[in-house]
Amino acid sequence: MKKIYVGNLPFTATEDDVRELFGQHGNVHSVALINDRETGRPRGGGGGRW
Repeated sequence: MKKIYVGNLPFTATEDDVRELFGQHGNVHSVALINDRETGRPRGGGGGRW
């Protein structure tokens, strides 16, 4: 299984958007976006496993 971190994502990106993007390169096992602890707003980064 491979794991990748992606930065500089638009704050409007959802896990489904990232899953679709990674899905172009193989079967996606999981996706996680990073959110700010205090505000809960996206921080513009995330990762995926495939």
